[in-house]
Amino acid sequence: SKIQPSSLAGRPVSRLALWWSDGPSLTCPGLSLRFFVAALLLAELTGLVAPEQDVLSVPEVVLLHREHAVWDSSAPHVPRLTELFMPSLGHDTVDFWASTLASLRTILLVCWIAFLCVPPNYASISGALYACGAALYFSLGSLGLMYNPAHSVQTPQMFVLGAALAGAGLEGGRASSWLLKFLLVALLLPTYFFAGLSKFRYMGFQYQFDGTWMRESVLEENLGRSSCQSCAEFILQTAGATQLLSVGNFVVEVVLPLLVLFWPHKRALLFVFVFAELVFHAMIFVLVGPNFVRQALLLVLATNPLGLLLGRAETANHSESISIGDKFRALAVTGLVLSWLGLQLLGDILHLAASISETERFNLFWPLPELSMFADVVDPHFRLSAGVLLGTSIAFALSTGLGVSGREVKRQQQQQQQQQQQQQYNTPVTEDCALDGHVPPARMDDPPISSLRSRRGKQKKK
Repeated sequence: SKIQPSSLAGRPVSRLALWWSDGPSLTCPGLSLRFFVAALLLAELTGLVAPEQDVLSVPEVVLLHREHAVWDSSAPHVPRLTELFMPSLGHDTVDFWASTLASLRTILLVCWIAFLCVPPNYASISGALYACGAALYFSLGSLGLMYNPAHSVQTPQMFVLGAALAGAGLEGGRASSWLLKFLLVALLLPTYFFAGLSKFRYMGFQYQFDGTWMRESVLEENLGRSSCQSCAEFILQTAGATQLLSVGNFVVEVVLPLLVLFWPHKRALLFVFVFAELVFHAMIFVLVGPNFVRQALLLVLATNPLGLLLGRAETANHSESISIGDKFRALAVTGLVLSWLGLQLLGDILHLAASISETERFNLFWPLPELSMFADVVDPHFRLSAGVLLGTSIAFALSTGLGVSGREVKRQQQQQQQQQQQQQYNTPVTEDCALDGHVPPARMDDPPISSLRSRRGKQKKK
């Protein structure tokens, strides 16, 4: 008989936790996270993030500016974090604040180096060490963002902080699957999709696809930052090249993220997405200047690199019960996705209600960005962007709800089969079983086989 999922009606949080912990997980998750932290520290300490701002150099950045971050009138919605966390910052107190930040940096390095050294099976200790370092990395990165408002560090910051929620349960099946889905569905896909949608929100169609945007706002405006000016000039002089790059940008930022969002279990599609994004960021660095090496580390982690190297594909253990930690992680990441989506919709609503001028972009930068980089306000389409957001959200919510119910039915059916097998295991030997050639194992209360044989021998003699 079919098992109905009606028992889940009163457990929406459990259904949510089940969905977020379903699917592939990281192979050797503790080791995978350590490789990511080691690579991130290497990039920060060796200057591989240049010309972007180094998170670990924030104390020197504050010492260099010697005052609060200055924002012009074009960014009235950005929270002033330096004024909030360093209220007395000025020429007379800058040494004190720089020294304090340097001490926090030292604690960060000590915690993460200890995290790299502690074996993964010491889950509680390693989880606490990682969480301490993650909180400090996010704090320093947030302060540095006030002096250099760049999008290249924001998604890695959120992942570093969010991964701390896995904590001591990372070696368990559900926490590892949650971490991988959190990285892909809650961070990477929204980052690219919202960036692509912002271009439609502010620039419209013609300006984006006829090559004007790519030529004027991207290549010509940033020609001085290009690490290969001859390549940028060649593209500018080649007929149709800017139009082709504009279409490619649309595919990378809109089409591929949507495909992966609705079919996250298609491994081949995921690899196409990751490869396209890596090429995309390499071209940005060569032609325009911004360095997304931290984002590239996240993309590589999303492919489960240790699983590829070892030839092992891990999946969450659905026989495990849903814990309070699973529910908390599911609520936290759902809140993040809804907040990010709400921020995008709020910007459209404020523009449509004329609360914000059409020529003004609604970008908080922190804690969640609008991701409207390189999007000049030319031909706004706020109704279009709001409609796409709502339509995509409703379609995804429906597919997610059906998927959770289906997976729960499958899980319950597996449990029922296990119970039936257990009952069959406890069934005594019958003539039908003997004729079929199948003899189930004897129960504990069954008489020994030798005694059965002796009884049959006595009956034959009589």
